[in-house]
Amino acid sequence: MTETIIANAAGAIDTLTYPISSVTRLIQALGGIILLYLIFSIVNTVINWKKNKEIKKLRNDVKDIKRLLSEKRKKK
Repeated sequence: MTETIIANAAGAIDTLTYPISSVTRLIQALGGIILLYLIFSIVNTVINWKKNKEIKKLRNDVKDIKRLLSEKRKKK
């Protein structure tokens, strides 16, 4: 009787091992995807920050050019 209980318990453990391992693989895969997304987001943020910095610089340059042109027109 004890042997049958142990055999049944061993069989139950074997049947639980597959779903648990598949769940752990799924969690690892999701973690990897999330990590890749975070890396992509950080790189994208840095690139956009640099672009915005350049755009602000160009806007200031255009304002200065407009100011200089308007001053030159007033002198004529």
